[in-house]
Amino acid sequence: MNLGFIPGLMSELPEFDSYLSLWKTLTLIKVFSDLRKQTKQRVLSQDGDEYNNTNAAKVTVEKYCQHQDREYKEYQKKLTELQE
Repeated sequence: MNLGFIPGLMSELPEFDSYLSLWKTLTLIKVFSDLRKQTKQRVLSQDGDEYNNTNAAKVTVEKYCQHQDREYKEYQKKLTELQE
């Protein structure tokens, strides 16, 4: 008996749906990873200035976010101390 031809059988198996979803997610991650690598190589081959400027902007934004998070945590800490 071939179970693959019974309509709806595969969708009734929860394991199959979760594995299929995981496979789709991993495939998308792989595709985007490959695209990022190709884009990085292309930008670096075109003198690399644009990549370096973009990387510097990324670092700046990350530092700003870390600073904001730190200030927010300090504010929350002071607020809880005042409420006690």
